[in-house]
Amino acid sequence: MSLAHAILGWLNVEPMTGYDLNQVIEISTQHFWSTSQSQIYRTLSKIESRGWVAKEVIMQADRPPRKVYHITEAGQSELESWIVTFHKPLPPRIPWLIQVFFAGQVSDEAIVSVLEKKLANLRQRLQKISASRAISASQFDEDEDPRDVFYWMLTIDYGETNLQAQIDWIGRTLEKIKSREYEKLNLAALKGSPGEQDKNHV
Repeated sequence: MSLAHAILGWLNVEPMTGYDLNQVIEISTQHFWSTSQSQIYRTLSKIESRGWVAKEVIMQADRPPRKVYHITEAGQSELESWIVTFHKPLPPRIPWLIQVFFAGQVSDEAIVSVLEKKLANLRQRLQKISASRAISASQFDEDEDPRDVFYWMLTIDYGETNLQAQIDWIGRTLEKIKSREYEKLNLAALKGSPGEQDKNHV
């Protein structure tokens, strides 16, 4: 995903300042695309130079000028093209699974400690996403397009489902480690698994 396109998406909803964009991203897409205020301003400058947005400077008597960004026709065209194009996902890189992969080289207690901390972190993130559902709902105007809201809420469903799956997996994994399930592992049976047998018959 591109931050530029996330910004275009929000500006296609309504004109906003860089500060407004940071606030709305914080309560909407932060669980799958994090950013910072400085990144938003840098990206706004880039897409303005490409003609995708136009800046309106509003003078204020006792405060600095307010810079409001509007999406242009070129920006709308770019956004629509990006949304309907399949983008090949980046190869997965999950550091804590590398830790699990090589956990046979450390004590059970050590890897259990790591996984319990990861579990606590995931539960905190799940609570935050679930809370964002209510926060997002409170931001919707009565005349909001239900179809837009439907798709926005799907991303929250994804975040909750993804985190819950990780929580469940780590929970089961901790039980297996604590019960020393590796002592029951039958290597001969693994070698004779259906997948391995299929390979032998190719």
